[in-house]
Parts: sequence; structure tokens; C-alpha cells
Amino acid sequence: MLERHLMGTSVKVGVGANRAATASWFLDRYGYINSCTNAFFEKLLSVNKVDTDATSDKIGAAILDDGMQHVRLERDLDVVMVNGLTPWGNNQLIPFGPLREPLSALARADIVVIHHADLVPEPILMNLKRRIQDIKESLPVFFSRMVSSHFFTVHNVDTKLPLSAVHSRVVLCLSAIGSPNGFVKCVEKLGPLHVDQLHYSDHYMLQPTPSTKTGYLLDEEET
Repeated sequence: MLERHLMGTSVKVGVGANRAATASWFLDRYGYINSCTNAFFEKLLSVNKVDTDATSDKIGAAILDDGMQHVRLERDLDVVMVNGLTPWGNNQLIPFGPLREPLSALARADIVVIHHADLVPEPILMNLKRRIQDIKESLPVFFSRMVSSHFFTVHNVDTKLPLSAVHSRVVLCLSAIGSPNGFVKCVEKLGPLHVDQLHYSDHYMLQPTPSTKTGYLLDEEET
């Protein structure tokens, strides 16, 4: 879905279990632009300039999912995403809970973004922000939300169906993501008659069936 959203742009999307190795492969293949040079920023600010030189395909920034846990990886910025609906789970580390590191690791972060903020009462959000900044007082905390734009059919991703397509209907939320509660709540806000749920483990490879071939997929963007 990310690749589809970025289609037609200069962004390159890599998929691999070893994020650092995948990013390294892209840097080796396409080369990279040194973002510390003045020339880079001059080029960035020249919005009217059409880029046709040999550097146009080079990578200016690499964004790694789950990169913070790669301790040996050199990085410029650590952005931590916190699910506002279930921020810390049972406060236990893997395999007894969802946390990959103790909360004290937030001291290494440069930015925290609390997403699904629109689905969480403001007092809870403020308590969550305070708890984060108790760990690192200077840590900037931002809030984001998922915005549903339209549905598209499984067999044709170019089809755009209005969000009202599920209004007053019985809906089955089928997912294979780490935390499906935000997805379900977003669908519930669209006004279906009833919402049922069927969730598989994260990244589970769903096999095509007659029902999945005729289903609708929800397109969302984070803001």
C-alpha cells in the first residue's frame, strides 16, 4: 500500500527482514546525496528547478521501519511511533509482552508521534505525553491520526468507492496487522450496521478465496 501511495514519485520502497541490509543495498545501487552539504539544501530550496542531472536518482534520506532497535546502525534521527490506543500493552518485554525495549529507551529518541490520537480521549493523551516527557523532558511529542479516503476493490486498486459504501451494512474487518484495533475503530466511524472482526498474525499471507476476491479494501493516510 505504501508503494502504491508513492507511485510516480522518486521514493524507493525496499522490503526485507533486515532493514539495515535492505537500505544498504539501495544506497549501493543508487548512490546517495550528502545531506550535510550546502549544495544539497540549495538544491532542495530550488523548487522551480527541473532536476535532470545524474544525482536525480540518488537517495537523500533512508527511513527504516524498526530502525531504533538496530543499536549499531548510524542514524541522524530516531522517531518513535506510539499507538495511543495500546501504548505499552502489559508493560512487558517480548516474549511476555509487546515492548521491544524498556520505556527508558525513549531517552534515545529524538521525536515521539502518538498515532490514533483522534480515537483516544484528550486526558489520556495528555497523561501519555507527560509519561513520555518524564523520561526525557525535552522530547517533542506530536499527535497523528489515520484518515480514510476511499475504498477500492481487491481485483482493481484503481477503483475508488466512497466511504458511504459501507453505511448501514454488515462489515467484516479482515486484517493481518500488528494492532488491528485502530483499523476497526476507523471502520466503525463510517456508520456500518454491524462490524465483525477476523484478525490474523502480523504479516500473515492471506490466500485468495472467493470472498476476498470480491471484498473492499480501505485506503488510509496518516496526518
